[in-house]
Amino acid sequence: MKEYFSIGETARLNNISIQTLRYYDKIGIFKPQCTDRDNGYRYYHVKQFFYLDIIKYLKYIKTPLEEIKRIISHTCTPELMQTFLEEQENVIEREMERLERA
Repeated sequence: MKEYFSIGETARLNNISIQTLRYYDKIGIFKPQCTDRDNGYRYYHVKQFFYLDIIKYLKYIKTPLEEIKRIISHTCTPELMQTFLEEQENVIEREMERLERA
């Protein structure tokens, strides 16, 4: 099985734009596993797709990019991520209740 994917392949496989991947690289949220020194092409390892799924989910629940960067950084433990996601679940539930009352 293939392990490394170009930015175009990564975008297609994960239903995200190339521009978004470039922006995430620029701001340090999601960097490619390696970059070709000669042509600057970005290559992502298949194991990174897990983090991209997390980023997409956090964006879906309207988490700010700075918060996403903190959450997926290597200093964030799985326990901290779980706590954050539980907090977000509470926020979503409160918002749903507010919308139902309206």
